[in-house]
Amino acid sequence: MHKVRYENEIINFKLIKKKKKNLSISIKRDGKIIVSAPLNAKYEDIEKIILSKGKWILKKLEIINDNIHLQKEKKYVNGELFLYLGKNYKLEILKCEDLKNTKIELLEDKLKIKINNKLESDKEYIKKELYKWYMQKAMEKLEERMKIHSSKNNLYYRSITIKNSKTYWGSCSTNGDINFNWKIIMTPLEIIDYVVIHELSHLIHHNHSKKFWDLVSKSIPDYKIKRKWLRINGINLGIY
Repeated sequence: MHKVRYENEIINFKLIKKKKKNLSISIKRDGKIIVSAPLNAKYEDIEKIILSKGKWILKKLEIINDNIHLQKEKKYVNGELFLYLGKNYKLEILKCEDLKNTKIELLEDKLKIKINNKLESDKEYIKKELYKWYMQKAMEKLEERMKIHSSKNNLYYRSITIKNSKTYWGSCSTNGDINFNWKIIMTPLEIIDYVVIHELSHLIHHNHSKKFWDLVSKSIPDYKIKRKWLRINGINLGIY
């Protein structure tokens, strides 16, 4: 980890050198700063560029910290709201006798979970079961949307994996293996489609060049709005 002082603040960052022409700075949703620089870049030049972006970096970190503080730890009680496909559902916990397997279903505006009434630690158990349910639903929905968009755009992938990531919504390997963050299932369908198109486009362009964004815009003309939505709302998604 490297650091540089900007005014009265210390900016900590991870430096990655690779074969590329220009330096880039990215700030992850957890506040980690990644600086990607050309192999022959001098450290003092890297510092100068970071300092020139200091005001922007600190502003982004401030927004991230504010959002983190707004996050409320879930209590897993009746009436608590949980997101699914952009809509809030009220949690309804039903305790049943002699129930072997937990059952979870969406019914109107309710997220109903049926559990065995002999459970001692309801909160941790419900959290674990909801996590499994979200993971399953994410896989089902993403498989569906990937098939639709890959066929429509003649972009074919090798595999899909759902992961619990704190740093990305999706990633695509050069072999066509695509990973998605399970929390994407909490967003509206139009946001899911944007992330799907984004990753499918990486099958052609393994970067974020103009050609890449031009390809994305063919399917999602207002992709900038979708990307902004994720940047603003993404930090608050989760079941914690």
